[in-house]
Amino acid sequence: MTHMQEPPSTQPPEDPWEAGVGGIINADFAPAEEHAYLTAAANTLYLHHLSALEKDTKLAVRMHQAMGYIADDQREALEASGNLPEGANLHGAPDFLRAALHKRTPEKICLALLVSAQVTPPFEPYQIPVKDRRRDKALARVAKDLGIPRTWLAEARAAVKEAKATQASRRKVVTGAVVAVAGLGVAVLALPLATLMAPVGLGGGAALLSGLAALGGTTGVMGGIAVIATVGAVGGAAAVSGALVAGTTKEVETRVLLLHATAAAKAKIRPGTSPAAEIHTLEQMVAELETQLARHTAVDVRAHVRRDVERKRDITRRALEAIEKELTPRRKGANK
Repeated sequence: MTHMQEPPSTQPPEDPWEAGVGGIINADFAPAEEHAYLTAAANTLYLHHLSALEKDTKLAVRMHQAMGYIADDQREALEASGNLPEGANLHGAPDFLRAALHKRTPEKICLALLVSAQVTPPFEPYQIPVKDRRRDKALARVAKDLGIPRTWLAEARAAVKEAKATQASRRKVVTGAVVAVAGLGVAVLALPLATLMAPVGLGGGAALLSGLAALGGTTGVMGGIAVIATVGAVGGAAAVSGALVAGTTKEVETRVLLLHATAAAKAKIRPGTSPAAEIHTLEQMVAELETQLARHTAVDVRAHVRRDVERKRDITRRALEAIEKELTPRRKGANK
């Protein structure tokens, strides 16, 4: 009897890199102790591309000089904290950085870079404007360097746009607390990551967060990555939530925007990925702000501080409600 053989599959084997988002990576990729360096390297490569794409020669020189200063600070911080791998060099040529990053960078860092780059100015603390079109071209190159699908950039951009639209609907209510749509001129408060790691069990995220704490996680894209990565690692621990509501209303609004956009981007890129970390963090932030509001209401003689806390709470609550409304029905609908 002749047995019919099944034709070979025309589908390519599943690449572990394509199997998840939000920190789900194959064990063969870069070890956790390299993740902080890879984060800084990805940011440096992004700044490289921005400089190379700039047609104004004088502005390009300023960009390249600012990139060098930022790389100097990051290298010194990583080396001092023991997070700089042997042979690593943030001042290396783009090809050197690309080789270190390509398909070795955790998805949570890739997604954090794509989202935060569209929310926070790239060269902060240095004030250098970047046009949206040039930023998107640079990010498309970075996506190729990282080895992630280019469609992730479009999904991240759409997610940020949706999150900004939710915040924009409150602009008439929250006076003076608006994040610029172009993503320029937005300050991100230094997130005190170093003080958060001691009381919180970080598990596999400890190496990354210790490196981010060394880097400072203060301004620009690195500040956005610090917020997103912290939440992804600790899943909304109360200590982190307390830090996220500190600072001005604008600073809190920027962090809320980053969390909202990350949750939306994860749902677009991987429809089955849960935004549980972002939802839980926003819930903890609302609870913390409610506690602060009750205290200020009870004891304050003047109302301006209480009004600021109310604005923060309303911004955070609105993002939380939007995530639950937009994402929860999708998960329910999938069961029909």
